[in-house]
Amino acid sequence: MKAPSPQLLAALQKLSKGSDEPAHFELVARWRFACGDAEAGASWQFWSLSPPPTDQLRQALATVWSSLGDFDQAEEFLSDALSWQQLALLLKQTRYDAAEQLQNRLLADPPPVTISEILAIAADWQQAERSQPILVLFEQLIAYMDRRGEQPTSQFANAFAAQLEQLERFTEAAPWWIRSLQFDPNQVWPLMRLAHHQMRCGQPAIAEHYCRAVLSLDANHQWAPGLQQQALEAMGARGSLALLQQQAIPRTWQRRQALWRQQIELDFMPGERLERLVLRRSVALVPKEAWQEQTQLGLWGDFDGMALARWAEALRMQPSKEPVTLWLLASPDPQLQIHNLELLLQEVDFKVNLRHWPLWDQARHGEIGVLLVAHRAPLPPLLDQQKKALIWQERANPHRWQLLKN
Repeated sequence: MKAPSPQLLAALQKLSKGSDEPAHFELVARWRFACGDAEAGASWQFWSLSPPPTDQLRQALATVWSSLGDFDQAEEFLSDALSWQQLALLLKQTRYDAAEQLQNRLLADPPPVTISEILAIAADWQQAERSQPILVLFEQLIAYMDRRGEQPTSQFANAFAAQLEQLERFTEAAPWWIRSLQFDPNQVWPLMRLAHHQMRCGQPAIAEHYCRAVLSLDANHQWAPGLQQQALEAMGARGSLALLQQQAIPRTWQRRQALWRQQIELDFMPGERLERLVLRRSVALVPKEAWQEQTQLGLWGDFDGMALARWAEALRMQPSKEPVTLWLLASPDPQLQIHNLELLLQEVDFKVNLRHWPLWDQARHGEIGVLLVAHRAPLPPLLDQQKKALIWQERANPHRWQLLKN
């Protein structure tokens, strides 16, 4: 916090004695902006044009004096009514037993409170090394919001999840990170925490998925690449590791690339791009009758995406009139699969929506019309709920795709 100037302190003293001089409000506004508190700065700026009601000004002055460490001055401006400002002041004064009693009384019928006030109170309890009042604070406010049909914000969910993690209650924290992402999917912090949690749970495929989501938002993230590499190593995703580390593919694959490429017709693809494809195994192309006129496809448990080479060529020759979505599900070598499919679809004149998910989720995948299940991949759980999907499974002898469910 920026240290107050003598002029600011003088202005606060005059405001405390009833002054409504615009210049005094302006000084406080500039100080709050300089401290990084844009919300309070905007309020004080507005009050320079139109002073607030007395009760509101007294609460604001109590907050300012408390932040400056003048708790006696702050206490003078707090009314007799129970308030979060009183709780904050007791915590600043390290009167923790009194603060806990007041908090319990406030939570019985909570007056309005902002997320910034909640976080500040939680931080003061944390500084006092008292975790139980923090949990009570969050849990009771959540119960109160539920009764009123209100939703916690992503900031609130993140704060509660972080507190649970500090107590090593990781399994309880995970749903709150997820809940935060439902409000705002483009947050790096919750995604990274979920990646760590899934690694702890022995789910490297899900951890890798979250790391990839982090890197799509922040390509220079400090920790995501290292954790992603750990996850891929745990998965045995040798192709993905080679691509990410810009290393040569395994020698056993190198010797067979030419042979495997002969199994698919790729005459449409320029030689330079053809050489960049990395095949992991022998290829059986998905037949036309499996994907023709389908706009929602799912590829389950596949390594390298090459089974869809004929589908990609068909889209290049005759673009779909409807948007096309391809779900890449539970790939054992996800970065390799994405790499190849992006090359195969590079000359398609319209955008194919490539979606990635490491497991089966009925809520997400309910619109899939055709599910392609790779050889040796177990059928997804709960697939019996997918009544309308056609299931094609890759068979080994002979190597072809076979319709399982009609």
